[in-house]
Formats: sequence, structure tokens, C-alpha cells
Amino acid sequence: MIIHRSELREGNFIRYNVYNGNKDGVILFSFNKAKYLHLCEPIPITAEWLLSFGFEHDFDHIYTMDIGRKLFSLQIDNEGYGVSSFIMRPDIGISGRNLNVVCEYVHQLQNLIYALSETELIYNPVL
Repeated sequence: MIIHRSELREGNFIRYNVYNGNKDGVILFSFNKAKYLHLCEPIPITAEWLLSFGFEHDFDHIYTMDIGRKLFSLQIDNEGYGVSSFIMRPDIGISGRNLNVVCEYVHQLQNLIYALSETELIYNPVL
């Protein structure tokens, strides 16, 4: 899949591929690297990435994270990682609101969480 500049923000994780130099790694996107997007591809969301961002594995294919007064839940479907739901906690007197969005890639999840909470996901590798 081709990544378009309009999909990315500073700090998004993307995979950098240089086949002739045998380099393959994860980098943080920055505007000064935009000219190299043709060498990059998105990173599929995996359980390892979710756990590294601080999501907790609740049950089956459900991962959740509390950020302030918001509960984020990501449900993994059989074809990859999809349906992300944003739910307001009922304990603050507001009925739950679901926002179903398909997120296949790490940068999409980073952007969604930031747009809804103004919080950056922090990557801590799971050992």
C-alpha cells in the first residue's frame, strides 16, 4: 500500500524499506523525511503494537485503553485489525457513544486516538 503525505503527522510510525541496502526498520515520520515516502509502507496493527502502546488485552479479540475520561476499545476482526470504538465512560453521567472506524495501520490508529483525545500514543516495546 502506498502512503500519502496527507495521511501522516509528525511522529507517526511507518516502515522504511530500502531493498538494495537491505535496510528494513520502523521510523518516526517527520516532514523532512516526506521525500522518502516512496520507500515507506504502513505498519499493520498487531497485538504486539497494541500492547506496546499500552492497550490491555481484555478478552477474545478486544483491546482497551483508558485515556482521561475516554475508553478506547479496538476489536480485532478475522481479516486483520478493524473496528475501533470510542466510548465515553458511563460513570461520568454521559451515555456511551460509539464511533466505529476501520483502522488497519498503526498510523491510522495514532491519528484517531490523537484526534479524539489530543493524546499521543507512547510506544513501549513489550518484552
